[in-house]
Amino acid sequence: DVVRLAELYANAGAVAPALAHLRRIAATSAAYGAAQELLAIVAFQRGDLGAGEEAFARAIAAGSVSWELHASHGAARHAKGETAMAAARYRDAIAAGGPAAVRLNLARVLLAAGDRMAARAELETLLATERTGEVASHARRLRLGLGAPDLERDLERAGQAALAGEVAGLDEAQAVFDRTLGTDPDLWEAHFGLGIVARQRADGRAAERAFRRVLELWPDQPDALHE
Repeated sequence: DVVRLAELYANAGAVAPALAHLRRIAATSAAYGAAQELLAIVAFQRGDLGAGEEAFARAIAAGSVSWELHASHGAARHAKGETAMAAARYRDAIAAGGPAAVRLNLARVLLAAGDRMAARAELETLLATERTGEVASHARRLRLGLGAPDLERDLERAGQAALAGEVAGLDEAQAVFDRTLGTDPDLWEAHFGLGIVARQRADGRAAERAFRRVLELWPDQPDALHE
């Protein structure tokens, strides 16, 4: 399978042989659509919008409708600051069965475009089905910033104070973490902060409970695992 071989080359960072294999596939081949799709994705990832658009059009004409194709197009437009086009492509990716990460990117691009209400709606839709994991965790933090920007800034400062470990700042930091959990009880950063405060106070059991709660919300979260 030439397309699969090209994909392996592309994933390994060997772009030139990947492109060479893909360009050998004739328009009459059953693999042509998949080849054009991968050509488009590689071009978009490299920031070559011109080549990506051309391959994208050929892939669509050949009947390729994968979410990866639309999502990569959206990401390329997003990187260029073209928010309207990026949002349209992300929506196409979601319609084609794209995962929650695509909806998170849609919320981000809507926020960048200044449409806070639409961004919030996408986050709520995401969190209605995604309860744990990295994507859900990022979505919760973004939602906090939309709904309570002052609290988000306090949370950032409290995290820094907890890590500094100065006794005078621990009580205030803990109060911020508790207040944050009153707004969203599943925000991992607040649980992590409570764990750091407990560790700084040499309360190993409380620290362990907090870090385990983080890992319930985001399995394999590297900072919590380290702690």
